[in-house]
Amino acid sequence: YVLSPFTVETSEDDSYLLRMSNTGSIVAMDVKDIPMDTTSIGANMIEEMALFNADALGELVPGISSNEAVNTGGGGDNTVYTLRGFRSVPRRAGFAPGGRIFDMTSVERIDVIKGPNSVLYGQSDPGGIINYVPKRPRFQRRSTITASYGSYDSYRVSVDTMGPIGKGKRFAYRLPMAFSNE
Repeated sequence: YVLSPFTVETSEDDSYLLRMSNTGSIVAMDVKDIPMDTTSIGANMIEEMALFNADALGELVPGISSNEAVNTGGGGDNTVYTLRGFRSVPRRAGFAPGGRIFDMTSVERIDVIKGPNSVLYGQSDPGGIINYVPKRPRFQRRSTITASYGSYDSYRVSVDTMGPIGKGKRFAYRLPMAFSNE
């Protein structure tokens, strides 16, 4: 039996591709030139994978788990992670401590560096670091509204609005907000 020939064509999809990062070197570098095991998760992936809070980070990056919370919510506690078996306190925009991230609406990118990094940040974290990069204001007026509804009457609404303040390009604002009922 002979199969008929067929052609497969595709276009390059780089919607998840992040080319530059400053978490691994403090200055902006091409990700392929960073001499450490670096994983970056961009806003497109955060949105499409529906990562509403940072407790789900372990689903995307191997070797990470959020510590079990003692709070009444019973979920994970992303104030402190376990990264490659070591305790790791996340940073926000490169500064420690990053604190608890309740919602990912204000996060543009998450960078994870595995392995020791005391040369970069002064504090030795043998497992690595997690850095939340916040969204920045832009000088173009734009607003996005997203709504979702799920099982057990859960729902979520998020708004991300930004634009210039006044005339010229001196000041801009960005206001990400979200409400969810789970």
